[in-house]
Amino acid sequence: MPTDSVKRIHWASSARLGRLMSRSFETREGGDAWIVLDLQARVHAGEAPDSTLEYAMSMAASLTDAALRRGSAIGLVTNDGQLNVIEAARGDQQRNKLFEYFTLAQADGTVSLASLLASQRQEWQHRGGLIVITPSSDEHWVGALLDLGVRGHRSLVVYLDPRGFGGTQPSLAAAGRWRQALNWWMVEGPDGIAGAREVQRAAG
Repeated sequence: MPTDSVKRIHWASSARLGRLMSRSFETREGGDAWIVLDLQARVHAGEAPDSTLEYAMSMAASLTDAALRRGSAIGLVTNDGQLNVIEAARGDQQRNKLFEYFTLAQADGTVSLASLLASQRQEWQHRGGLIVITPSSDEHWVGALLDLGVRGHRSLVVYLDPRGFGGTQPSLAAAGRWRQALNWWMVEGPDGIAGAREVQRAAG
């Protein structure tokens, strides 16, 4: 892939086959990517197909596909009504499992994103990079995410601005110090996405 480091090139195989070949590495413990999907009922806005829920699922599916295509393991943690957790794994079976969840999931949770992140604090010590997808304007979840301090990984936030989807809650203004500590994708509504970064870098 164009984004692969030259350190991944297997020069002997490349010379033999006449094209660049990449080494395949096992992911280190704690090197997986985890999607944290905010499904608290009260934070979502809009109606399908132009709702924060539909866009959250679409973004989660796209990030999942990108991670699995490059051989990474990816898992899911949610605050839906069942507080679902799908352990990180690779391959087509994991893709099917996650895509089925994204197709059927509902924003029916009562636990806040901040509470979810705080409750998982010890678990994150052994997990990898976090990708938080949320329309919540509650600043407490940002503080909870920063408090996790996942070593060696820079978390990505995919923020779905509820006002761009017809919601009445105020938008979350990403403070300068938050931008220094976290990567941000700002989804301003059905008309577009601002500030997107490469998935490979965002997922750590």
